[in-house]
Amino acid sequence: MNILRKSFVVPALFLGCLSAAAQDNPALPADSTARTGVAKRLANAVEIQGTVTDASSRQPLRAINVSYQDLSAAITDSAGHFTLKVPNSNVTIKLTGEGYQAKEIALKGRKTITAALYEDTYTSFYDAAMLPYRTLSNNRIPYAVTSVQTGDNWAQTAQTPDAFFQGKVAGLNVVRRSGTPNSGANLYLRGISSLYTTNQPLVVVDGVLYDNSDYGGSIIANNFSNPLSYIDIKDIDNITVIKDGSSTYGTKGANGVIIITTARAKELATRIDAAVFGGVNFAPKGLPVMDATQYRTYLSDLLQSGGATEAQIRAYPYMNDNTTNPDYYRYHNNTDWQKQVLKNSSFKNYYLKVTGGDNIARYALSLGVVTNGGVLQETSISRYNTRFNADLNLSQKLSAVANLSFTFNDQKLRDQGLSPKTNPLYVALVKSPLINVNERSSSGAVSPVITDVDTFGVSNPVALINTVQSQNQNYRFVGSIGFNYAFSKVLNLSTIASITVDKIRENLFVPRKGVVNDTISLDNGVILDSRLGAQTKRLLSIYNDTRLTYDKVFNNIHQLSARAGIRFLQPRTEQDILFGANSAIDQLRAVGNTEATLRRTGGEIGKYRWFNTYLGADYTLLDKYIVSFNMAIDGSSRFGKNVSNALHVNGNSFAVMPSLAAAWLISSENFLANNHVIDLLKLRASYGMSGNDDIGNYRAQQYYTSQNFLGTQGLVRGNFGNDQLQWESVHKANLGVDAALFNERINLAFDVYQNRTYKMLVNEALPTFSGIKQELTNTGSMKTTGAELSLTGRLVNKPQLKWDLGFTVAHYKSTVTRLPNGGNIVTD
Repeated sequence: MNILRKSFVVPALFLGCLSAAAQDNPALPADSTARTGVAKRLANAVEIQGTVTDASSRQPLRAINVSYQDLSAAITDSAGHFTLKVPNSNVTIKLTGEGYQAKEIALKGRKTITAALYEDTYTSFYDAAMLPYRTLSNNRIPYAVTSVQTGDNWAQTAQTPDAFFQGKVAGLNVVRRSGTPNSGANLYLRGISSLYTTNQPLVVVDGVLYDNSDYGGSIIANNFSNPLSYIDIKDIDNITVIKDGSSTYGTKGANGVIIITTARAKELATRIDAAVFGGVNFAPKGLPVMDATQYRTYLSDLLQSGGATEAQIRAYPYMNDNTTNPDYYRYHNNTDWQKQVLKNSSFKNYYLKVTGGDNIARYALSLGVVTNGGVLQETSISRYNTRFNADLNLSQKLSAVANLSFTFNDQKLRDQGLSPKTNPLYVALVKSPLINVNERSSSGAVSPVITDVDTFGVSNPVALINTVQSQNQNYRFVGSIGFNYAFSKVLNLSTIASITVDKIRENLFVPRKGVVNDTISLDNGVILDSRLGAQTKRLLSIYNDTRLTYDKVFNNIHQLSARAGIRFLQPRTEQDILFGANSAIDQLRAVGNTEATLRRTGGEIGKYRWFNTYLGADYTLLDKYIVSFNMAIDGSSRFGKNVSNALHVNGNSFAVMPSLAAAWLISSENFLANNHVIDLLKLRASYGMSGNDDIGNYRAQQYYTSQNFLGTQGLVRGNFGNDQLQWESVHKANLGVDAALFNERINLAFDVYQNRTYKMLVNEALPTFSGIKQELTNTGSMKTTGAELSLTGRLVNKPQLKWDLGFTVAHYKSTVTRLPNGGNIVTD
């Protein structure tokens, strides 16, 4: 792989002046009332001193910012020394510096401290976690939360974000769908919680719920339109995984939450990052299969076992070695079909990111182009993406954010499903080597026309590569704008609104020449020669999140952060499918050219509304005792009107889902003041309720479906409707410990958990006379228990050589604890 990356930084002179001035003046508020408050809080201030060094070189660090909340600040000098005034010697101070990790240090009664900082890409418990309502250091969070470092995402040129997670988060099982570019992976966080609804985590991008569903599937076998492929991994600044999480997202948080924050300007200076990547995709080595000689021996044995005589066997054209036989050259070849369908390919990636701004506006703009060839002949993908994020200071109290992104994918595919007639890779493994790729005359001349289906009834793999058409074109636009108004230093009102527009278009053509006819016809008794299909899927989603937040510190020891808000989501999906068969010739590849009697149309329109009211509070005492409470009240058009044990308002059913978590920072206690081994030790416990609202848009209502009877199209009842159909309720309990040892050379996190799913959806069999086979009901239960360990360490910590090693281990067991009908699962 060839990688070229250039960075340019254009500094502004006045920023240097401001920085120099800041070294001599503590960071105090400008207004007189605030200054009075600060002076009062520092009335009995204690002066502390310390030294900050580089953890690798042990050299002193200059220009490291040392601060205590918004009361006082200092900057280290050339010797790494600083002096800072704090209310007392039992508080926690914070260290930050460009290019270095942010770190918190509990004074624990000390007036002199030393600290060593690693580079900002080092995995640490002090990494920032982007929570739904604010940004917090991991060491201050009482839930099971993991921040994923994205410093190496520039090297992940062909990765999608879901595949990028592999091996990075304990308890997150990443199962790749296939080796096809952009196919991504299925994510299972701490096992499964349901049999019939989604088990995928909720994804939130830049504060907006990200639609990660593939509505209606694909008409191309084993193809998956991966919504996360719209995000360039190099655009991601932060990934936070909430495992047990809070109940903030209510009936959408049953499977955990993955919060993605994309690129933003971190400094005012203009920065330009440009990269060009290139590489080769090597085709896999062919599997060992029979050559022509072995295949003929196999056929001879097979025919003999069927009772054929030697004379009868020699009479077959593929067993007759007489060169004057007109079929001799047709059946005397030695074709390696795997080489005909597999190839080496290349990929190229061009990427440009520009960030910068001023005190009024900061921006981040990125552009990317990817071309990636598949190892299967005639498969490839081209992606074009752009993203623009902006942070605006509109006034002293009003600020705004804007996020715009657009991605277009154009992908050429081939059948990769369980299709023995049309999957070129499968057919290449079973196709007789006696057959040539192209037709051969009786004299041995090779024709440009590919051979048709052979005498063994097997398709021509080259026909499945060269003449089959399988194309997927799709795009997604996401735009959001948010505002924050500060009524005061402690009270803020914020809102964000977004729109998502998504369109997927697929075309499929399977020719008659060289491909086995389909015996599974659209109409009984009709053989399908050529097969054609077209599909269009659309998504339009509107989202809003508005909340009021309150943050205040009391007497330097009590910290309270409270919030209350509402979320609204309204997605609308549409799927239109058209199938046809038997066009007159293979050159006519539009569905409109097929036989009219064999055309079939289908699809669906889906729409629902989700309304989430949430509130919560976080309380911290003495920077070491942490309690967090959250509660969500969810309503949805998917829920039945008469759900038992639910909150009912104006004829609608609402889910009430609280959660509570607590943590104790043992390492901040004074009795560990002289300890030099433990840098951080935190015990945490949580219990909460969340839910899964993936129960179908109209399952609680009675609906009708289309059905053909004796050539007449009509409507029949599709279900009985269930006005008590509700969300699945998931109760989560978690107990964990976080530890950083030997100046953070070793970081360990261990969790044990239990998730219980109540009101789980299952299909209950209905009596035959009802006319409906089964009905979806909330009559199941499931329990998942597990444990997970994450261990990372720096084995070599030299200025010129650093070696980090980490691993994750997780185990879970899911048990279905309750089923209707005597424990029978109905599948159809």
